[in-house]
Amino acid sequence: MTGFVPRYETRDARAAAVAVRNNFVATLLIVLPALGAAQAPPCRFVQVAINPTAPGRVDLFSGNFGTTELRFMNEQLAGQVEVFPEPPFVVQSGKFNKICSFDGGVWVRNSVYLSADESTVVAKEFSGSNEWLSIYNIRTCKKIREIDVAHSTWNITDDGIRVQPSGAQKDAAAIRYHFSASCSPIRTGTSHGARGADGKP
Repeated sequence: MTGFVPRYETRDARAAAVAVRNNFVATLLIVLPALGAAQAPPCRFVQVAINPTAPGRVDLFSGNFGTTELRFMNEQLAGQVEVFPEPPFVVQSGKFNKICSFDGGVWVRNSVYLSADESTVVAKEFSGSNEWLSIYNIRTCKKIREIDVAHSTWNITDDGIRVQPSGAQKDAAAIRYHFSASCSPIRTGTSHGARGADGKP
């Protein structure tokens, strides 16, 4: 005659099984985020739409991402607003509890980017035939770098900035920069084009 044979576990055996399970879960909680961080780009920028702060208002424009607001002044009361020649450019950060004010050249409305961690702004500026990307650190309220993009096409990717000379230099190699852990672009190419905020390479 066969029948059900009950299985008995000691208290120590049950405790050991629970401990193994808890250790396994704890390991997953540590390993999985680390794997995700390893696969994620070191610094990702998003383009910020800059629009009037209120319908019909043309003197003040702003864009928002996360806890950060980017503000530009405008004195052009007629026509399509594409640039902001009047300083300052103001960044108000809720994350870092900062209000930064930057002087500069002429900022281009459709070329303003903010890092996903809200620490760094990239904005295109120009003056005459000179064009450059200005990189601003919001933690310190300082311009940390400029990248020359005159007579070039450029784009921002998940892992850096690529500048391709155009016109007479269209066959030249592209200039590449990768983002550091602090979202500052570091030149990885061999050509000229980047300088610090003090104008030095």
